[in-house]
Amino acid sequence: MKFLSVILLTLMIGCKDQVSSDSNEIVTQDPVSACVLTDDVNPVLPNQVTLADNGSTLNSVQVSWQSATDNCAVSHYEIAIGLSAASSDILPFTNIGNSTSYQSTGVNFDYTKDYYFTIKAVDEKGNSSAVVTSNSWQIFNAKTLTNLVLWIDASNLTSISDDEGDHPTETNFSNEISSWADISGSSAVHSFSATTTKPNWDVVENAVRFNGSNQFLATADHSDINLSTIAQRSLVTVIKTGNNVSTRQIIYEEGGTVRGLNIYIEESKIRCGFWNDTNDGDGTQGYVEVTGNISANTSYTVNYILDYSNFSSGSGADGTVSCSLNNVSLGSVNTTSRLFAHSGDIGLGSLNQHSYFHDGASSGTEEYFFNGILYEFLMYNSVHSDESRTKLSNSLKKKWNIY
Repeated sequence: MKFLSVILLTLMIGCKDQVSSDSNEIVTQDPVSACVLTDDVNPVLPNQVTLADNGSTLNSVQVSWQSATDNCAVSHYEIAIGLSAASSDILPFTNIGNSTSYQSTGVNFDYTKDYYFTIKAVDEKGNSSAVVTSNSWQIFNAKTLTNLVLWIDASNLTSISDDEGDHPTETNFSNEISSWADISGSSAVHSFSATTTKPNWDVVENAVRFNGSNQFLATADHSDINLSTIAQRSLVTVIKTGNNVSTRQIIYEEGGTVRGLNIYIEESKIRCGFWNDTNDGDGTQGYVEVTGNISANTSYTVNYILDYSNFSSGSGADGTVSCSLNNVSLGSVNTTSRLFAHSGDIGLGSLNQHSYFHDGASSGTEEYFFNGILYEFLMYNSVHSDESRTKLSNSLKKKWNIY
C-alpha cells in the first residue's frame, strides 16, 4: 500500500502543475484511468437478453442486452454461440466492441438445431462479468414450412452446374448454367435444366442471370406440380429486375391456354395470374390476376398464394388468389375453381409453349424471356399462416440484402 500511495501522490503532484493561467482550478488526472490501476471488481451484466428478427442459414437471429455497469469503465463485450447453454462450440468468445446488440454473419446455421448466445462484459482492467446466456433460438429456413416440393437456391453453389458438372466454386466452371438442382428434400426431385441457350452465373450478384432474349429453364411434369388437382399452392421467389420492366417477361409459368398460373412482369408491374377455363366439377374461372408496381434494377421477394383450402363442392364458397411484394400485400381476387391437373409445360424465365395473360391466351414456343436476376424459387403445396409467410419473406430479404 505504501508503494501505491507514492504513485497516487506523484500523479496528483504532476496534475497540480497544470493550473490554467486564468483560473485557480486544478486539472487532475482522469479519475477513470486512476480507478483502473486499482480495479479488482468485475463488471455486472444484467441478466436480460432479447432475441429478435429471423435468422437464416447465413445469419443468426439478432440478440441484444442491457449495458453492463462497472466501478470504473466497461471496455467491451464478448459473445459466443453454442449448441447448449453457456457453450462456445459454434463461435468462440469474440470481442464485438461496445455494441449491445449482435447478429452473426460468418457462420452457417442448421435449421434443425437449437442455438444459444453467451455474453460477458469486460472492463478496462480486463475483469470479466459473469456470463449471461440467452434462451434457445433457431433459424428460420424454407424447410421449416410444410409441403415444400421444390426449392432452387443460388446460395447453394453445389446445386448449380455447367455442362461438365462443374460448380461456381470451381475454376473450370464455364459460367453457363446447364442445370439447377432441387434441394427441397421432397420425395421427388424437380431440378431445372436449360433447353435452349443457358442462363449465366452472375459473379457480382452470386445468382443466376437471364438475358431477356433466349435463356430459360424447365422441369419435367409431375404430380407435385401440374399432374394433379391443386387446392393450395404457395410460390415464393426472389428476383432482381433489369433495365426494362415494360415488356412482358415471365418469371414462372405452368399450364396452357385452358388452365394454369403464372408470375410475370409487364407495364412496370408484377402480375400474378390464374385461370381454369374448363369445368371439371367445380366450375370455370376466367383469367384473374393480382398486380403491383415495380421498378427497374430493383430486388423483390414475390409470394403467390392459391388458397382453395375451404373447397367443399362446386356450389360452395370461392377460393382466393393473392400476391405480396416484399411482404406487402398486393391484395387478392376470388376464384371459383381449383387448379386441375394439366399437361401444360413448366417454364422458369420464359414462356414454355402456352400460357394465358391479362390480354388473352398465348401460344408459341419460347418467348417473353426474363431480363434480370433469379436468386431463389420455392414451391409449397400448402398455404401457411401470415406469421410464417412473414418469417419466410423476412429471412429471404435479409439473406439477399433486400431493404
